[in-house]
Amino acid sequence: MKKVIFTVVACLVSIDALSLGNDNYYKVEHVYSWKNGEVHVWLEKNGGEHLCPDQTYPTRYLMSREKAIEFDQKFSLLVTAKTSGQGVKMEYTCDETNRPWIDSIRF
Repeated sequence: MKKVIFTVVACLVSIDALSLGNDNYYKVEHVYSWKNGEVHVWLEKNGGEHLCPDQTYPTRYLMSREKAIEFDQKFSLLVTAKTSGQGVKMEYTCDETNRPWIDSIRF
């Protein structure tokens, strides 16, 4: 029984570790939408950096029309945040190439 409980707890901890987030609200500096359906979101420096191992672009986060559930709502929130100057708080997942993909946005 202890082995089963330990396995369940270990699975929950590993699932939770896959989704990372920013603890504070950060301003959106740039929003780029590309022909291939990818959207690149750049947050302000000094705090808006992601924690994925690939630190080539530490303040860039990604979305894709093909991969993101509720893409239109997320995109609208990002554009609203950019134009109003308000900050966003996000949860994201690092993919197999260690790039941050946006899971959820709080405006």
